[in-house]
Amino acid sequence: MARKLFFGEYLIEHGLVSEEDVLEALSVQEKKTPPLETVAIKLAFLSMKQIFKIFTLQAGTEGSFSDIALKNNFLNDTQVNQIIEKRKSLKPPIGQILIDTGKISAEIMEAEAKKFDAIVAQYNAIRKVLMAMPVFSKIGKSAGNYLAYLPDHLHFKSGEKVIAEGDDADCFFCVISGSLKVTANNPEGGREVYITTIERNDTFGEASIFAHEKRTANITAIDDVQLYQFHKDDFIEFLKKFPASSQPILIFILQRLLYKLNCTNKELAFERRKFIGQDEVNTLMDELFE
Repeated sequence: MARKLFFGEYLIEHGLVSEEDVLEALSVQEKKTPPLETVAIKLAFLSMKQIFKIFTLQAGTEGSFSDIALKNNFLNDTQVNQIIEKRKSLKPPIGQILIDTGKISAEIMEAEAKKFDAIVAQYNAIRKVLMAMPVFSKIGKSAGNYLAYLPDHLHFKSGEKVIAEGDDADCFFCVISGSLKVTANNPEGGREVYITTIERNDTFGEASIFAHEKRTANITAIDDVQLYQFHKDDFIEFLKKFPASSQPILIFILQRLLYKLNCTNKELAFERRKFIGQDEVNTLMDELFE
């Protein structure tokens, strides 16, 4: 899932209300939510005189109230964020509006709200695990919220192969728990050549983000393993959507690849058998920042 869940969408997808019902409820919600300037006064950030001045400066421009207030030093970034968060807390729930307008019964709403809360809790748990991983530890909150809806959760038992040499390289993995061994096929036949071990909070297969080639090694579960699998197209779309957060992620991945490429020949075989070409890196940058 490549987006954060919205309760209204959940209700629509389950056939409990229509899109028109939710749009109507959103309109009612917006009308019943205090505007930014009212919240700013309640928080004692602005006076009525200052509000009037901001409206005067805003007239004839395309800037929002908060943009003008920031530009003219009536508010700072911290205050604007506090106003936005306070305004969110004052919004009447979509579910209650749908009940009040007769679009859904209170009993059904209560049952579905519990199911939805369980789903959200599940994705919050995924987000917590991801943000603890070095590759994602420096991304923003919004990016982390979005990221939690991207991966598939996979489980492998001891001895099961996650990746086979020669497979298409169209995804990469984060290790939630367990350990895996990396081996290469023996060109002379016989037992696979051991290369290294991958542990919890590590990632593998990152080169798939940059190149369109086959896997160059086998990855096999040593014990019970839990993984998050990120598909290349979904992940690139995420990087494009959150360019500021994409920078530390890409730097981390490139550092890892460069480290592996400068290790032993066996380690080199694990990640790549030839260096990533500049053309491939340029292509990815064009896709992300076009």
